[in-house]
Amino acid sequence: MKVSRYTPIEDFFKGFWINPMEFSFAAQPMDTEIRESESSYFVDVDLPGIHKEDIDVSIQGRRVSINANRKEWQEESDAKLIKTEMRYGKVYRQFEMEHEMTEEGAEAKFEEGVLHVVLPKKNGLPAKLLSIR
Repeated sequence: MKVSRYTPIEDFFKGFWINPMEFSFAAQPMDTEIRESESSYFVDVDLPGIHKEDIDVSIQGRRVSINANRKEWQEESDAKLIKTEMRYGKVYRQFEMEHEMTEEGAEAKFEEGVLHVVLPKKNGLPAKLLSIR
């Protein structure tokens, strides 16, 4: 997946003119926001219900990959599940940035269900698995 600049007005008109009566709000496995400065990329990913131990972030050249696993909640009781809208299992996102990134200064932090990743720009280096704080 290539990362490009987001222009909300284009999405509105594209969806409206193609099929004006149908609106889709399908949930994506990882809602993501990417910002860029001169020296770094900043990636925020919503991962509710996932523990930081179940998240992997790796960078290689211009590519950043995020893997997460939401484990099914198990309660020891006689309660019977009658409805669920929760999603369990593995989710994966990969982005290819415009500039190569370096592991020096790269960091990942997980707080309140949001993964915050800082990726400094530089020439390509081998892949590195980031530890989540």
